[in-house]
Amino acid sequence: MNPTLLKILFARDVFDNMFPNDSFLVNSVDRTEYVDGDFMNEATAGDIPGLIINPTSFPLTPKKREDVSVGYKLDLYATEPTHFRFDENLIVNYDKRMSILSDHMNVIHSGVATNIAYKWAPAGASNIIRTTGDATAVSLAPGATGTRKKLTYADFLAARTYFDKLDVPLEKRHCLINAVQAWELLSIPEFAGYDKTGIVGITATGKMEDRLGFKIHVRSTTPVYNNGTPPVKKSPSDATATSDNLAVLFWYAESVSRAKGRVETFMNIGLAGYLGDIFNCAARAGGGIRHASQKGVLALVQAHG
Repeated sequence: MNPTLLKILFARDVFDNMFPNDSFLVNSVDRTEYVDGDFMNEATAGDIPGLIINPTSFPLTPKKREDVSVGYKLDLYATEPTHFRFDENLIVNYDKRMSILSDHMNVIHSGVATNIAYKWAPAGASNIIRTTGDATAVSLAPGATGTRKKLTYADFLAARTYFDKLDVPLEKRHCLINAVQAWELLSIPEFAGYDKTGIVGITATGKMEDRLGFKIHVRSTTPVYNNGTPPVKKSPSDATATSDNLAVLFWYAESVSRAKGRVETFMNIGLAGYLGDIFNCAARAGGGIRHASQKGVLALVQAHG
């Protein structure tokens, strides 16, 4: 039979692009009301007063509390414009225009989340610890080579101890881990084994929503640090290096903030020189650590194996 005579059916939808999970972002203080400014500024309370029991000398010596100003710049995010020819929706069986617009909006949302996670990542040496497990060549940052030490139960206990020592409330503690490290958690009996957790089906579903008081979020893009002493976090736009290390980010929801404006869509319709339309999206957003000492935020950075 002549194949050109066969009836060909086309689905009315398209398999759209997939993007990282950004749900972790809402677990922070929302400062979106200030997104139209150039810089979001807020104060951090200074030292607490000392306690005197049974004072005998008067007058008591007063001390002034010195508050500290912290904040962050609000950035403008924009997508590269896309050309949409007038006849493209005529020659396909799905709504290509809406699919492209969806991509633009998702690129904005994903890019904002990636950059805010970077800004939440701490820089102070006292806010960074290193992994201590066996060496593996599986869980590597983009462009990295060699081996890195795996996550261990003791590493997560160290993270919990850090928060406990600072009197960080038990509620609203979160953890962001890279997707290529998630398997390491599933290999820890105290995290996934029924005899240790009493929870059925963890290895079947792969879901570990809460461990040691942290709500776990898994994402394909997470903060990366170099291998300095101490490690220094790298901007998402920095070039990759073979010595780069993934970091598990721990935070208390009240210790970080976000400001995320509405995604605006821009469309130039019916341009003669393009025989069609041009459109892209843009949004203003920012985020940062609220306390000058970076209290309530910790990075568990891979150590070289």
